[in-house]
Amino acid sequence: MTTISIPQSVIRIDEGAFDNTAWYNNQADGVVYAGKVAYAYKGNMPLNTSITLKSGTVGITAYAFSGNSNLVSISIPNSVVTIGEKAFYDTGIYNNAAKWSNNVLYIDNCLICINDNISTDYTIKSNTRLIADKAFNIEYMSNNISSITIPETVKNIG
Repeated sequence: MTTISIPQSVIRIDEGAFDNTAWYNNQADGVVYAGKVAYAYKGNMPLNTSITLKSGTVGITAYAFSGNSNLVSISIPNSVVTIGEKAFYDTGIYNNAAKWSNNVLYIDNCLICINDNISTDYTIKSNTRLIADKAFNIEYMSNNISSITIPETVKNIG
């Protein structure tokens, strides 16, 4: 497969969908987009990398930036409506304790994930607009959440 054509209506692409294809292998290093979805980061990420996703980006694939310890910041446009599971796991953002608020990682106004030290009752920040896939996945937690309060500002839940 050397070319792909992604319709404008596609907002989610699963992780690895185009890996090891001629199309992917021919992409330049950096953020690879499949249509309007930030699909992956290809190549070696330079130290202290900050990324601004393209205006009009609608999704971020699961594990898209995972493992890139040099990623220290990213700007997510308001057009993004889906963020896949662990999209930022083990990045410089994820591993920076200062980026976490009460055991929850937010990037811009998106709730990315929680850690296992969250209290049993949690109120999501009032300006949050999106909750990433599996952000509250019990598989990753050692305790149970008994209630979550979701503000009206949240428009998409993974």
